[in-house]
Amino acid sequence: MSFMDMTYVVQTCVLSKRWKSLWASTPILNFDFNVHSLAISNNNQNSGVPFQKFIKFVDQVFILRDNSNIQSVNLVCGKGTLSLMLLLLHGLSQLVILHLQVSSLTLKHLTVVDLVRKTSSKVKIDAPNLVSFKCEDFISKCYVLENLASLVTAHIHMTATKGDAGKINDYTENHWLFLTALEFRGLRGDFNELKFVQIIFKKAVVLEKMVLFITSKKSEKMDKRLITFREKLPTLPRASSSVATFLI
Repeated sequence: MSFMDMTYVVQTCVLSKRWKSLWASTPILNFDFNVHSLAISNNNQNSGVPFQKFIKFVDQVFILRDNSNIQSVNLVCGKGTLSLMLLLLHGLSQLVILHLQVSSLTLKHLTVVDLVRKTSSKVKIDAPNLVSFKCEDFISKCYVLENLASLVTAHIHMTATKGDAGKINDYTENHWLFLTALEFRGLRGDFNELKFVQIIFKKAVVLEKMVLFITSKKSEKMDKRLITFREKLPTLPRASSSVATFLI
């Protein structure tokens, strides 16, 4: 069953009493709108199955299955005229690994907020017509962003745990390097902040403007760090020869 689309897996319940509930415990769930639509049309049932019925089918599978663990979920929303407009993922606190790939020619706005609190997670985005992107997540996640030529605005809030802070060099492949402008808020002048800016300067070849906002709550100790930060900032090597930096 792990190799079958859930449309056919659920249909096995009619084979015998022994098979009646087996579908509800399969650990690998495969949902493909194209397969689902074809299977329904082959059964002479409303060949024009709308996308909403496919989504309802997916919902029902999760509602009616038993409490056994899920190892993998594969979701294909379709090709051609179909497009992903809204994706909401809830209740993923026990998920160990998440590989999420968003590929769409029509997607214009995307928001990602703290999907899974595990380091072994990867999000790949390929959306040539994406206009705005908002991401609030942990810096340890691996983000791969491709073909974002139309991107106009991006709001990125990456959080580092205590364990992450000392390993910031390990996260240079997260590909936040597609932006022409960056704004950092809550700057304290810490060493890790300077190190992160250094990494951005080295890798971001298209960067044109960076604005750094200092946190409103300052102490004497923080003032000293900010003075050092301000002095070292102009000396950092830069891949982009046209980048302008503003410390506010």
